[in-house]
Amino acid sequence: MLPTRFIDNLKTLLLLPSGDNANLLQWRISILRMLMLATIFLGLLTIIPQALFPHPNRSLILVMDFVTLALLAGLCFYPSISYTTRARLFLLLVFGFWCWLFTQIGASSLIYLLAVPLFASLLLDLVSAMLAVLVSILALFWFGMWQYPDYQLGNAPELAGLFSWLMLTLNFAFVSVLLTATCGLFINRMSAALRLSRESRIMQRRNEKLQAVGTLASGVAHDFNNILMIIVALSETLRDQRTDAETREAVDKILLSADRGRDIVRKLLTFSRQTTPARSPLEMNAEIQEMMPLLQAQVPPGIRLQASYTDPAWVTASVAEIQQILMNLVGNAVLAIKPRESGEIDIRLTRLPPQDSTLAQLPEFDARAGALKLVVRDNGVGINADDMARLFEPFFTTRQPGKGTGLGLASCHGITIDMGGMIQVESREGEFTEFSIFLPLVKAPEPVAATPVASADPVHGQKPLEGVTVNGADVLLVDDEELILQTTRRILESAGYRVTPASGATQARQALASRSFDLLITDYSMPDDNGVNLARHARTIYPGLPILLITGLGQLNGSTTSDVPGMQVLGKPYKRAVLLQLIRELLTQPGPV
Repeated sequence: MLPTRFIDNLKTLLLLPSGDNANLLQWRISILRMLMLATIFLGLLTIIPQALFPHPNRSLILVMDFVTLALLAGLCFYPSISYTTRARLFLLLVFGFWCWLFTQIGASSLIYLLAVPLFASLLLDLVSAMLAVLVSILALFWFGMWQYPDYQLGNAPELAGLFSWLMLTLNFAFVSVLLTATCGLFINRMSAALRLSRESRIMQRRNEKLQAVGTLASGVAHDFNNILMIIVALSETLRDQRTDAETREAVDKILLSADRGRDIVRKLLTFSRQTTPARSPLEMNAEIQEMMPLLQAQVPPGIRLQASYTDPAWVTASVAEIQQILMNLVGNAVLAIKPRESGEIDIRLTRLPPQDSTLAQLPEFDARAGALKLVVRDNGVGINADDMARLFEPFFTTRQPGKGTGLGLASCHGITIDMGGMIQVESREGEFTEFSIFLPLVKAPEPVAATPVASADPVHGQKPLEGVTVNGADVLLVDDEELILQTTRRILESAGYRVTPASGATQARQALASRSFDLLITDYSMPDDNGVNLARHARTIYPGLPILLITGLGQLNGSTTSDVPGMQVLGKPYKRAVLLQLIRELLTQPGPV
């Protein structure tokens, strides 16, 4: 085993890239350094037999070898040379060495000449390599006819001179073109592989970062919404008790700030995929057409918003999600154009077949049925490279403090990924920015016959609520947050309800075991159990009991509450009027079986 320190020093000497994010240029720099160092080392070794071999031009050969190796050492270690210049000088040095060596040993020096186009394809690009092939072919033929005009190939005197060099040159051309083209194509594929690998790692790190923030968001959302719930409830109570305009105006500002905090939490839960709206097949052309007036409303005069459509394209999504994505992207486009005061925003829909080359570059995208490409492009100021690297990070924003939360694009990213899609962005400073969203296509749904609306009678499996009046209804209120429990209790009692408070699921079960209630209102997240399990328990005792589930975690999955039919869900923080209206609806509508 080689010592670690020796390996580290060798990596430093060879300029080997560190980490996994090396691009092709960094690898080419390392390869060039390795070639030069290997040439110096092997050249020094070949000097030993040359010094011992009794060649008539031994002194001249040794001098030329030392001069060449000295030039190569200077080219290798001189710091103030760009990579491209260093690579070209290296190729020129190898070519010059071949020219001199050809005059000494003739056609047997072809291996050195063959290295020139191969090194060109390895160190520069395929165009430079093909140019080096052409120069090498011409140089071989010209030097051969000049230095050895009577050169004979094999035992055929009739092929001496011109024909011999023509045959030699053609064979050299055949081999050099094949090898150089193969090497060049391999390097091109290596470049593409490095780029895709780097983009994949960037995407993976971005997803891990978003997932971490999403986990944090879901963890604090309940507590944060509880705080907002208390602020909203007490502020509404204070506003009702005070009649002076100044106090009521101040309370309204508090409520407005609470609404903004609620929206921030909802955006966090959306991009972290903690909320999943009900999705169904949507025909995107029709949806975008319906959204255009809403999108146009946020575009100021001087900016033209236009949309182009494609053949009918169905994707699985929710209208709210598509609307949120477009509102965020169009809003950002407006801000990018504003410094110019005029511009264009284009929304384009394109169907991509499964074999489309664009989809082949999205390895994690399921393109078996094709894809819909949704593009939002503006001709604004563009995005610089530093901002581009952080574009989808939550809370990252280029707006002034207080002007943006930095959750718009993070939400777009979270929604798109959750729908099985991918989002890409391309931008050029001072010219344009283009967001491309790829969504899997689905089959158009079969037409469904209209079903009659069930009436509130036992024939249709429902029964009216008997013996319950809205005013004076008996309510079991469950919440582990004491301040929310007492505040909500005061709201309900002031509205004429009789309230039995319970600070957790255990107390609520005891209350349900002792007597019946007209309505159960329960929080979802509690230390001893969650509200859905409590609702299931209550329905086993009282099958027709109306239930209102309060949650600070955003919208719950349908599967979570599917076995509790008729249960309503209300997200925190809510306004008093919304709570009372929902309670009235629950108490007056027909109950579940």
